[in-house]
Amino acid sequence: MNTATAPHTTQVDGHLLVPNFDDLPGVCLGDEHAYWMGVTPDCPIAQINVVGLNFPKRNEIFVVDPLNPGGQKIRVPAIGGLHRKVTSDHILALREILPRLVIRLANVEAEQKEEPGTGQNTGHQFKRGVKAKLVKIPTPAQIVIARENGGRIPRYSREAGDRPAADFMFFKLCLDQEAPRRELTVPESVSQGGIFWPGDIDEINALLS
Repeated sequence: MNTATAPHTTQVDGHLLVPNFDDLPGVCLGDEHAYWMGVTPDCPIAQINVVGLNFPKRNEIFVVDPLNPGGQKIRVPAIGGLHRKVTSDHILALREILPRLVIRLANVEAEQKEEPGTGQNTGHQFKRGVKAKLVKIPTPAQIVIARENGGRIPRYSREAGDRPAADFMFFKLCLDQEAPRRELTVPESVSQGGIFWPGDIDEINALLS
């Protein structure tokens, strides 16, 4: 007699395999807008990645070669990058993190300096291709939580070469939302011009208060 039993099978209902959007916190149901974003030419690092957005110094794009009537495309450098789906959640996250985001030069003074033996001033250290890194200043709550879980987050200690990352980042709403594109000149930095959102900024400020 064959005593083998059939393998046990399980079926998971389909409705359990799709998101329940009504119960998910933080889902953005608002508008999405296209932005041109990046870091300025004098930024000492090539890009900044923060809150799910990439701020590059430059990208390469394909354009039709004007010297080739056959329509062959070539790569050309382009300022910054385009993000077509920026939401109010991104704005909230930027508002929270940018005041705690610092670019730190590695073991150099952030002052103008005369190059030894040349008699020439080479300009601000941030324009001289020196090594730099991104530093995120932890919040007091993050430090406490880390300690409660047996970890340690060092407190921020300011150094001479520290500069706000916002001094080197630009974030501009594209004029043409249907066909977003870069402009020819780098716009003012976030620290100079702030961030524009084409919605009710009072609602965003209320969420942050």
